[in-house]
Amino acid sequence: MVAEAALESGEESFENLPVKVSVTYYFEQTDIDLDNLLKPILDGLKRAVVDDDRQVVELWARKRTIASALLTTGQPPMVAAALISGEEFIHILVESADEGAT
Repeated sequence: MVAEAALESGEESFENLPVKVSVTYYFEQTDIDLDNLLKPILDGLKRAVVDDDRQVVELWARKRTIASALLTTGQPPMVAAALISGEEFIHILVESADEGAT
């Protein structure tokens, strides 16, 4: 599902460049362990967004209840719309990593 969603997004692939990945799990009832969530997501990015998940040089993961996230301002429009639906979802952001930064 991750690779399919990435391909449907129309975003360019990072090929073999280093990337940073941010994963946010928004939930109402099903509170799962973040570590159990990350491996399948990173594997799903392979060949759709990156050539290999070894390109991930920075990884941020968090989980939030939908209710608490609805109180937060400045959400991207796609995230805000998903929050309003009330359905659990995962937001994944992949960006180019600046390896020279400290």
